[in-house]
Amino acid sequence: MGHSCDADAGGFLTGLERKRLKAAVLMAGPISDEVNMKTKAYQDYRQKIGPEKFDAFVTKYRWTDGGLYTAHSQGIPKLLQYATQEDLLTPELAKQYLPYISDPKELKSYDAQHALNAAATQDRIAFLAEHLAVKPPDKKAIALIPVLVQPPAPK
Repeated sequence: MGHSCDADAGGFLTGLERKRLKAAVLMAGPISDEVNMKTKAYQDYRQKIGPEKFDAFVTKYRWTDGGLYTAHSQGIPKLLQYATQEDLLTPELAKQYLPYISDPKELKSYDAQHALNAAATQDRIAFLAEHLAVKPPDKKAIALIPVLVQPPAPK
Protein backbone atom coordinates (compact mmCIF):
# COMPACT_ATOMS: atom_id res chain seq x y z
CA MET A 1 0.00 0.00 0.00
CA GLY A 2 1.13 3.48 -0.73
CA HIS A 3 -0.48 6.91 -0.56
CA SER A 4 0.44 9.98 -2.62
CA CYS A 5 4.13 9.78 -3.60
CA ASP A 6 4.29 6.43 -1.81
CA ALA A 7 1.76 5.15 -4.35
CA ASP A 8 4.43 5.79 -6.97
CA ALA A 9 6.87 3.79 -4.83
CA GLY A 10 4.23 1.07 -4.43
CA GLY A 11 3.82 0.95 -8.20
CA PHE A 12 7.57 0.62 -8.50
CA LEU A 13 7.46 -2.40 -6.17
CA THR A 14 4.63 -4.12 -8.07
CA GLY A 15 6.98 -4.58 -11.01
CA LEU A 16 10.08 -5.44 -8.99
CA GLU A 17 8.53 -7.71 -6.36
CA ARG A 18 5.77 -9.41 -8.31
CA LYS A 19 6.81 -12.86 -7.12
CA ARG A 20 6.39 -11.83 -3.46
CA LEU A 21 3.40 -9.47 -3.58
CA LYS A 22 -0.16 -10.79 -3.33
CA ALA A 23 -1.99 -7.47 -3.87
CA ALA A 24 -1.36 -3.74 -3.99
CA VAL A 25 -3.34 -0.62 -3.16
CA LEU A 26 -2.11 2.60 -4.76
CA MET A 27 -3.84 5.65 -3.31
CA ALA A 28 -4.02 9.12 -4.83
CA GLY A 29 -0.55 9.01 -6.30
CA PRO A 30 1.26 9.59 -9.55
CA ILE A 31 1.85 6.40 -11.51
CA SER A 32 3.41 7.45 -14.81
CA ASP A 33 5.81 10.33 -15.39
CA GLU A 34 5.10 9.99 -19.10
CA VAL A 35 1.43 10.81 -18.46
CA ASN A 36 2.19 13.50 -15.86
CA MET A 37 4.54 15.37 -18.16
CA LYS A 38 1.70 15.98 -20.60
CA THR A 39 -0.29 17.92 -17.99
CA LYS A 40 -0.43 21.70 -17.94
CA ALA A 41 1.06 21.79 -14.43
CA TYR A 42 4.17 19.87 -15.54
CA GLN A 43 4.52 21.90 -18.71
CA ASP A 44 4.25 25.15 -16.73
CA TYR A 45 6.86 23.89 -14.25
CA ARG A 46 9.13 22.84 -17.13
CA GLN A 47 8.99 26.37 -18.51
CA LYS A 48 9.67 27.85 -15.08
CA ILE A 49 12.76 25.67 -14.49
CA GLY A 50 13.91 25.88 -18.09
CA PRO A 51 13.24 23.17 -20.67
CA GLU A 52 16.90 22.15 -21.05
CA LYS A 53 17.48 21.77 -17.31
CA PHE A 54 14.12 20.08 -16.74
CA ASP A 55 14.59 17.62 -19.62
CA ALA A 56 18.11 16.73 -18.45
CA PHE A 57 16.75 15.91 -14.98
CA VAL A 58 13.90 13.81 -16.41
CA THR A 59 16.33 11.89 -18.62
CA LYS A 60 18.77 11.24 -15.77
CA TYR A 61 16.05 9.98 -13.42
CA ARG A 62 13.79 8.22 -15.94
CA TRP A 63 14.43 4.96 -14.11
CA THR A 64 12.31 6.29 -11.20
CA ASP A 65 9.13 6.41 -13.33
CA GLY A 66 6.67 4.06 -11.63
CA GLY A 67 4.91 3.43 -14.95
CA LEU A 68 7.97 1.55 -16.17
CA TYR A 69 7.41 -0.95 -13.35
CA THR A 70 3.62 -1.20 -12.98
CA ALA A 71 3.57 -2.26 -16.63
CA HIS A 72 5.27 -5.48 -15.47
CA SER A 73 3.01 -6.27 -12.53
CA GLN A 74 0.96 -8.98 -14.23
CA GLY A 75 -1.05 -11.15 -11.90
CA ILE A 76 -0.92 -8.83 -8.88
CA PRO A 77 -4.41 -7.46 -8.17
CA LYS A 78 -4.18 -3.68 -7.85
CA LEU A 79 -6.70 -1.26 -6.40
CA LEU A 80 -6.17 2.36 -7.49
CA GLN A 81 -7.95 4.96 -5.37
CA TYR A 82 -8.32 8.63 -6.32
CA ALA A 83 -10.12 11.67 -4.91
CA THR A 84 -12.47 13.94 -6.85
CA GLN A 85 -11.71 17.05 -4.77
CA GLU A 86 -8.15 17.74 -5.79
CA ASP A 87 -6.61 19.65 -8.64
CA LEU A 88 -3.70 17.49 -9.78
CA LEU A 89 -4.26 13.77 -9.20
CA THR A 90 -7.82 13.57 -10.47
CA PRO A 91 -9.74 10.43 -11.47
CA GLU A 92 -9.52 11.71 -15.07
CA LEU A 93 -5.73 11.72 -14.87
CA ALA A 94 -5.80 8.31 -13.18
CA LYS A 95 -7.65 6.85 -16.18
CA GLN A 96 -4.67 7.88 -18.32
CA TYR A 97 -2.42 5.77 -16.07
CA LEU A 98 -4.35 2.57 -16.80
CA PRO A 99 -2.40 1.56 -19.94
CA TYR A 100 0.78 1.69 -17.81
CA ILE A 101 -0.58 -0.77 -15.25
CA SER A 102 -0.80 -4.49 -15.95
CA ASP A 103 -3.97 -6.43 -15.22
CA PRO A 104 -5.69 -7.14 -12.95
CA LYS A 105 -6.48 -3.61 -11.80
CA GLU A 106 -9.47 -1.73 -10.47
CA LEU A 107 -9.90 2.05 -10.38
CA LYS A 108 -12.18 3.71 -7.84
CA SER A 109 -12.78 7.37 -7.15
CA TYR A 110 -14.17 8.97 -3.99
CA ASP A 111 -15.88 12.25 -3.23
CA ALA A 112 -12.99 13.31 -1.02
CA GLN A 113 -9.83 15.36 -0.81
CA HIS A 114 -6.35 13.92 -1.39
CA ALA A 115 -6.30 12.02 1.92
CA LEU A 116 -9.38 10.07 0.73
CA ASN A 117 -12.17 9.11 3.15
CA ALA A 118 -13.78 6.36 5.23
CA ALA A 119 -15.37 4.74 2.14
CA ALA A 120 -11.90 4.40 0.62
CA THR A 121 -10.63 2.84 3.84
CA GLN A 122 -13.47 0.33 3.83
CA ASP A 123 -12.85 -0.57 0.16
CA ARG A 124 -9.12 -0.90 0.80
CA ILE A 125 -9.62 -3.26 3.73
CA ALA A 126 -12.17 -5.37 1.83
CA PHE A 127 -9.86 -5.57 -1.20
CA LEU A 128 -6.86 -6.64 0.88
CA ALA A 129 -8.85 -9.14 2.96
CA GLU A 130 -10.15 -10.76 -0.23
CA HIS A 131 -6.82 -10.94 -2.04
CA LEU A 132 -4.77 -11.90 1.01
CA ALA A 133 -7.37 -14.52 1.95
CA VAL A 134 -7.77 -13.24 5.51
CA LYS A 135 -10.88 -12.66 7.55
CA PRO A 136 -11.91 -9.01 7.26
CA PRO A 137 -11.95 -7.04 10.50
CA ASP A 138 -15.25 -6.38 12.23
CA LYS A 139 -17.16 -3.48 10.62
CA LYS A 140 -17.31 -1.73 14.00
CA ALA A 141 -13.51 -1.88 14.24
CA ILE A 142 -13.19 -0.47 10.72
CA ALA A 143 -15.55 2.38 11.63
CA LEU A 144 -13.16 3.36 14.46
CA ILE A 145 -10.27 3.99 12.07
CA PRO A 146 -9.82 7.76 11.95
CA VAL A 147 -9.98 9.51 8.61
CA LEU A 148 -6.60 10.89 7.58
CA VAL A 149 -6.11 14.58 8.20
CA GLN A 150 -7.30 16.54 5.19
CA PRO A 151 -5.34 19.51 3.92
CA PRO A 152 -7.02 22.90 4.06
CA ALA A 153 -9.56 23.35 1.26
CA PRO A 154 -8.19 25.27 -1.74
CA LYS A 155 -9.14 28.94 -1.75
